[in-house]
Amino acid sequence: MKKIKHHDASLFSKQVIDAVSSHIAVIDKAGIIISVNKAWTDFGKKNSIHHNRLPERTSIGTNYLEVIKNSKGENKKEASPAYNGILKVINRKLTRFTLEYSCHSKKERRWFIMTVLPLNKKIRSVVITHNDITHRKLLEEYQLKYTAELERTVEERTRELKLALTKEHELADLKSRFISTVSHEFRTPMTSISLAIGFIRKYKDRIDPNTFLGKLDLINDQIQQMTYLLEDVLLIGRNEAGKAKVNFNRVLLRPLIHGFIDDALKRIKSREVKVLFVCINQWICTDENLLRDIISNLLSNAIKFSAKEQITEFTISCDNAHFFFEIKDRGIGIPDKDKLNIFEPFHRGTNTNHIQGNGLGLSIVKNAVDLLGGDITFDSGLLQGTTFKVSLPVVNEITGLNG
Repeated sequence: MKKIKHHDASLFSKQVIDAVSSHIAVIDKAGIIISVNKAWTDFGKKNSIHHNRLPERTSIGTNYLEVIKNSKGENKKEASPAYNGILKVINRKLTRFTLEYSCHSKKERRWFIMTVLPLNKKIRSVVITHNDITHRKLLEEYQLKYTAELERTVEERTRELKLALTKEHELADLKSRFISTVSHEFRTPMTSISLAIGFIRKYKDRIDPNTFLGKLDLINDQIQQMTYLLEDVLLIGRNEAGKAKVNFNRVLLRPLIHGFIDDALKRIKSREVKVLFVCINQWICTDENLLRDIISNLLSNAIKFSAKEQITEFTISCDNAHFFFEIKDRGIGIPDKDKLNIFEPFHRGTNTNHIQGNGLGLSIVKNAVDLLGGDITFDSGLLQGTTFKVSLPVVNEITGLNG
């Protein structure tokens, strides 16, 4: 142990102090280093810019308080609390002071903890120890990183679980609505069929030909209605399972649209629709079946939810990139509380209980529009009618076909 003037080193054994790994120094009340151990010296030499020579800033006789006060770089932020802490122990305002700090080099990252304790009351000297806590800090960093990753994983799995539960609840709700809707929609036509068959059996010997054919037409219509329902349910099932197929073909828009309108009106056995066509010989690339689903269901809804004397308007327009449908009715409208879920399967407006339907039409329309790469919007007010607007690409990006 090196000595100057004072004999603080006599308070502890040189052999013991030099054997410990802590970097130890004793400073007097003025902050002058008066004694250091071997670990302090070795650390100073190792980190000195002068190879194997203890730098003056940590040598005996140096004012350690001034060294701390003049610290630069990343250690500057810890200099002030270290300086004040050492002074408080020197002046006996504290019996112990500790401070964790970083001491990184270009080659490695290091952390230390400084502990300051009073030593000699008469000359108010203090002992300062620096212990390497790098291993502990690296473990803490790893633990924090691992904990953060674990928390992210838990949050992600929690979101997935919540999503799965939501999907499960939606599926259960969908199944419930499916059973309720299909049961009701099948019960009505089957009741009509049963009554028609019963009538024919009871009056088969007296029934006239026209009445007989009328009953057969009724039975056929009800069977057709059930067939449509089954087709819609199967279509929704394919869409939900992601198994819907899209077949794009180049077709002429005007005759295709008029053919779809005629088919739709025959299906719903309704009056004519006012059609405005402002495209001239426009060729498009589309899937005819999906386009038929869109037009048929939108027209069916517009007519079904309007009074007989009210007119349904169907406008078709186009530009170089898109063709547009606008189907406008003056019917019962859509209540605000139903608008958010209007495209959900089996969802029916709360004001439609008195009107026959299965709640599948708009869901089929939305799926078809999405598959064709289009967009659908609507504007509706209660008892003010509804306008649906559909935009579809003239040229499909998947096939690259054009007119």
